[in-house]
Amino acid sequence: MKLLKRKKVTRRDSFIIGKRYSSRPGEKKRKSTRTLSKQVWKRRLLWIGFFVGVFFYGSVLCYVLFFSQKFQIQERIIMGVNPELESRIQEEIDIYFSQKKRGIIPGGNIFFLDEEKFGELLQEKISTLRVIEVAKKTPHTIQVIAQERITKMVWCSLPEEFTKRRDVLLKENIEEDRTLEKGEDKNVLEENLEKEDVSFTQKEGIERDEFEYINAALASQGSCFYVDDYGYIYGQTNFLEEFKNRDKSVILIGMNGYYPKEGEQVLEEDPLDILLDIPRLFEENLYVKVTNIMRIPSPFAQELAIRTEEGWDVKLRLDVPPEENIDMLRTFFIRVVNEEGSREDLQSVDIRIPEKIFYSTKQENKEGDAPENENGDEKE
Repeated sequence: MKLLKRKKVTRRDSFIIGKRYSSRPGEKKRKSTRTLSKQVWKRRLLWIGFFVGVFFYGSVLCYVLFFSQKFQIQERIIMGVNPELESRIQEEIDIYFSQKKRGIIPGGNIFFLDEEKFGELLQEKISTLRVIEVAKKTPHTIQVIAQERITKMVWCSLPEEFTKRRDVLLKENIEEDRTLEKGEDKNVLEENLEKEDVSFTQKEGIERDEFEYINAALASQGSCFYVDDYGYIYGQTNFLEEFKNRDKSVILIGMNGYYPKEGEQVLEEDPLDILLDIPRLFEENLYVKVTNIMRIPSPFAQELAIRTEEGWDVKLRLDVPPEENIDMLRTFFIRVVNEEGSREDLQSVDIRIPEKIFYSTKQENKEGDAPENENGDEKE
């Protein structure tokens, strides 16, 4: 059998054959268009399915994280406080968690709990509470470590209006004294002072001066706060109420008219401890009783002015060991006061400058170096 040799088909022949035996004109183009359209729709359906799946998954995840009970805080561990204060904390937590976040999210969701702000909120609601730490332990448990504040003293801010008018008030004081000398009824003045509740200085034999007018200003316009054992302000109080109980607590007056915010620190721990120990040290070592109303220029200042019950002031520094202040005053009493007169003649003693003592009497002002001690050496 004779084999036929296959003719090689050229590119031109294939073009002619394809053209000759092709289908109707435009059919190929329509087929390619339909194929392309199907592919586009497939891709669109895939993207639509993808977004629907993401939306569904995101919705479920959002519900589980924010709206279900799985991540709601169910257990509260409260440490460091007594049962009564613990119940108050639980009540405040219940109130806080009952409020929805942004109107829709439950307040007890652990993801929306800011530990620092939550601790500050508890301290605002319960003024006697100091929150040490708020921590998230598990998805449904928080731990609150807190302490009950210990009141150490009372801080009173002198009215700013008084600080501006201090010179005017002192001038009025002088004119008032002159009026009394001319024969004005003294009982009228004492009745007015009784209404202001500042006549204690007269009863104790203290001359009416700036100290008394400070108390009068605080009684009428001043703001007072409790100070805890770390020097932080909390809980507002009234000067007159604290004045009645002044034998039980120290009242510290800020002289610059600054009103601290609640939760703000006004004294560091060491100066606070020294300040609170001054009445005891003066009475035990110098046999001098001081009033529990003290004056300080501003928060964190290291200077202090004290009024004794004998009617004279002591100005000292809080960054000096109290023993040094006591020794300096003791030597001053021995070397100067006993030689020139009694302590009742004193008006003020200033020991703020190292190795210097400035003092004034009711008749004149004097300045001198630190007196010598019993061994005859200059006090260092």
